[in-house]
Amino acid sequence: MIKPLGDQPNPSPSPGEGRRLVDIVDGIPFMGFIVDEDLRILLWNRTAEAKLPQEDLQNSRSGDVLRCVHALESPAGCGRSESCQTCVVRSAVREAFQGKQVARQRILIERALDDSNQGLPILITASPIEHDGRRYCLLIFEDIRDDR
Repeated sequence: MIKPLGDQPNPSPSPGEGRRLVDIVDGIPFMGFIVDEDLRILLWNRTAEAKLPQEDLQNSRSGDVLRCVHALESPAGCGRSESCQTCVVRSAVREAFQGKQVARQRILIERALDDSNQGLPILITASPIEHDGRRYCLLIFEDIRDDR
């Protein structure tokens, strides 16, 4: 579950460090990720792995993984289109990197699925994490559809 991302400002945790983070994140019953400031997924939990293809998780940003329609507006993907400037998820992660917590904020992510768009209602939580002198964000997506 630990995926190095190369020259990122906050590199992925080393295997020993990452194992402790994975143990913490795995206890969350919703899709949970450790992300950097650009929403690149560094670690993910079992719930996310069960719901999303693992090859999609590796070295991806959250909007790319969730198939956000705005991530598809730019060839560079999540965070690169004009719409991304007002993204609630991106804003919550920014706040987490400023030391604040965003807890269970209700949003609707518009996803591109099977040649149509589908709204995914979720609660997002973004919490700052500091581990061995490095800053990360714990990002949780809680699916609140009735038909889960």
